[in-house]
Amino acid sequence: MRIAAISLLILATFTGCLSLHAQVPEDVVRQHAAQEEGLEFAAICSHEDRRFSEGASVCMTERRMVCDPSGRWMREGDC
Repeated sequence: MRIAAISLLILATFTGCLSLHAQVPEDVVRQHAAQEEGLEFAAICSHEDRRFSEGASVCMTERRMVCDPSGRWMREGDC
């Protein structure tokens, strides 16, 4: 029994039975997909656990902000 367990361990080591799990930020995944496929994705901005697409306009603390193409909020004026 001991020989079988050792054999399985050696076999698993040399055959590459390895699983890797990682948490990758969404923007990194989107950029990689865009590069691989040659696709253009619209920017996504976040505010108070909600997501907004490029061009979205939202009032934040009495200022109107717009989601720019780089995924950042830019001031657009007063609410």
